[in-house]
Amino acid sequence: MAIKHHLSMAVSLTRDYIAEADGSDLGEVLILIREMGIDPLEAVFAQGLRRFDKSGEYTADGAVGLVGWLRWKCRLTAGAAIERVTIARQVDQLPKTSAAFASGALGYQHVAALARTAEQVGAAAVRKEEGTLLRAAVDDGSRPVHRRGQAPRGGWRGGAGRGEPRA
Repeated sequence: MAIKHHLSMAVSLTRDYIAEADGSDLGEVLILIREMGIDPLEAVFAQGLRRFDKSGEYTADGAVGLVGWLRWKCRLTAGAAIERVTIARQVDQLPKTSAAFASGALGYQHVAALARTAEQVGAAAVRKEEGTLLRAAVDDGSRPVHRRGQAPRGGWRGGAGRGEPRA
């Protein structure tokens, strides 16, 4: 498989660069690894996993389910396997999210939050607010998308406007 060689070379080159880089160059390469490597590969993985799920081919290896197969063959924890299956099954129902994920405009963790939300409240409800949720995710990556609009643990400050946590 040629893809194995190419992926191995990309990892090797990146590892060598990381070993030599320092300062702002190191920071820049860490950003590139996420934006040009990990997140796009997660998007491709989700696309392939969706197709693999529909094929049921994981049963040929003796796995009872896709999550078990991922845990076994891809060495993922149960939580990581469930998250990837959720993304694979939900993201194709969210066309704007899917496009943003595929283009690299949206990172893996934001997609995971949107997929979990779609699983919980339904893809149609998320699709209805998808543009707003995507803008919020891109504008403010510091707070998980699925938490927006929820009161902080201490509740809202008495008399203060919504969005201002208690002091």
